[in-house]
Amino acid sequence: LGLLQEVQPEEAYLTHLRSVVDVERIRHRPLKVVIDPMFGCGIGYLEKFLLGAGCQVETIHSYRDPLFGGIVPEPMGKWLTELQSRVQETGADLGLAMDGDADRFGIVDRQGNYVSANQVLYLLFYHLLHTRQYKGPVARTVATTHMLDRIARRYGLAVEETAVGFKYIGQALLERGALLGGEESGGLSIHGHIPEKDGILAAALMVELVATGGKDPNQLSQEIAAEYGLLVSERIDIHSTQEEKERILGILQSFHPAYLGDFKVIERITHDGVKLLLERDNWLLIRASGTEPLLRLYVEAEDWESLKRIQQAAIKLLDL
Repeated sequence: LGLLQEVQPEEAYLTHLRSVVDVERIRHRPLKVVIDPMFGCGIGYLEKFLLGAGCQVETIHSYRDPLFGGIVPEPMGKWLTELQSRVQETGADLGLAMDGDADRFGIVDRQGNYVSANQVLYLLFYHLLHTRQYKGPVARTVATTHMLDRIARRYGLAVEETAVGFKYIGQALLERGALLGGEESGGLSIHGHIPEKDGILAAALMVELVATGGKDPNQLSQEIAAEYGLLVSERIDIHSTQEEKERILGILQSFHPAYLGDFKVIERITHDGVKLLLERDNWLLIRASGTEPLLRLYVEAEDWESLKRIQQAAIKLLDL
């Protein structure tokens, strides 16, 4: 034997994927999809899986490029414009993207609209509970939507809130039996799969979801909002120098207002940045990025007007 041994994980991975995704639901109503692996290591995997399930598949950006086509290989709205266009041009049911190392996902609906990671998380959690009739707690990071909490409460299930970082979600999946774990930046896994985020899995589960009921993700989100109440969320990334970041972090140590704008502060949580739980299920989180020179401001609120008011109040108080 030489020092190097070639390993081909594709078949073993796809065999396992077929055990955690309901392929028969997809075969019953195969979709037309466009896949964007963003020049990364996920090339071929999702395409082969969905073709085997009877789907009609078109793939873009499906060759290796160390420069990622000159774009950032991040499956978020502003980097998915070509995928959005192809979905509309071809009349596809879904657009499915993975980042460069295929551990994060990006979803586009049939109208070409980007579906946020928060939406994907609560849609899939609801699907696992309501359609598959599974039961189990949910794990989410401190920055992730509380719509998961609302759904879990309805089913009498626990919610585990963790610091940002999928290693914490992985522990909940592996050690505490979480049914689904996720983060707003596009990471997701489920019980029975690996305790690490997997963009291919997330995309395949979204195909299962849409194939099951034939409804578009944004239509399903509206139905969830009608049943559980509306929640909207937004993250603002604030570029800052190290000096500015340290100034804000210093202020945050004693940042405990009784009100944020006209919203009463109910609770202050500090296990990753500072999170203020406000009345009527609104909340704000301010934390420093662990990977970039950024401060991140997250807000989730009962409507867009409230969200903007909370953002503006925080920016004013912290002099951002």
